[in-house]
Amino acid sequence: MSSIAIELVPAAKTGGEEATRKEGRTVREKLEKAGILNDINTVMIPQVISEDEFRPVELEEKLDPIETKRYLSESLPVDYIATQVTVYSPMEDLRKRAERLRSEGINRVIFVGAPRVENEQMIGPTPPEAISGLKDIIPSCGVILIPTRESEVDRFSAKVDAGANFGNSQLLFSDYMTTFLGDLSQKTDKRPEVMLTFAYVPKAEAKVGLFEWMIWDEQPQVEKEIEFVKSIAEKPFKEKKEKLVDLYKRVIDGAHQYDFPIGVQFSIPYGLSGPAFETYSEMLEVWSPARTPVGARGDD
Repeated sequence: MSSIAIELVPAAKTGGEEATRKEGRTVREKLEKAGILNDINTVMIPQVISEDEFRPVELEEKLDPIETKRYLSESLPVDYIATQVTVYSPMEDLRKRAERLRSEGINRVIFVGAPRVENEQMIGPTPPEAISGLKDIIPSCGVILIPTRESEVDRFSAKVDAGANFGNSQLLFSDYMTTFLGDLSQKTDKRPEVMLTFAYVPKAEAKVGLFEWMIWDEQPQVEKEIEFVKSIAEKPFKEKKEKLVDLYKRVIDGAHQYDFPIGVQFSIPYGLSGPAFETYSEMLEVWSPARTPVGARGDD
């Protein structure tokens, strides 16, 4: 079955154990209230690093994704995906990390990052290098997929050739993914799972601009996506939800034109809100691989 994931960012390191256990219970309650507890089969935990510049919200030191998984799984006993940043980590250190991830029951890992220069030395492998070197440890290796990025079809294909069997898209605020998948289907015969990422846009986005920071790029298509986010941020909930669910439907319909396994991920970087879970519930009413065979739409 394809992934239906919710992304939960690790809590601050101080008091993180109890905060994470509480978050797990809260997420379970909200999923149950929204009627989608049985749909969610995966939790994704990103590794957040301090090198990211111009972040519009303050970054505290975060709990390790491994510890986060350990505490969340008490309330959310599902599969887990960990994002592992490869920068500043020599290959031998990454191998030890991969072995620890496996020992903690994490079988799917997304490798992200690029080598960095430190003391005139290049440190850290590229994601394809990390996958090639660690796929004997990690059963399912994934990578980030940014459909609007220049030459992304070639980039992603190279990662798939290195052994990646799934890709996790950045936040989607247009149906450009359909164009990307059409180009990708012409480039490679391999069919990795494509996890499509969606998010609820709260009013706070109009002031904070977190989503704009997360997807920003000079590509014209991204400018259109940022405009979409700005246009709905302060709209009434009902209208906003309709626009986001319509976007989801267009992306899902477009993605199903091609024979890639499709998964979905819901991101909640602004926190656990009722409107977000209600919106995700309506999205899964449109299509959910938990309810409908992969590659099919229930209303077709």
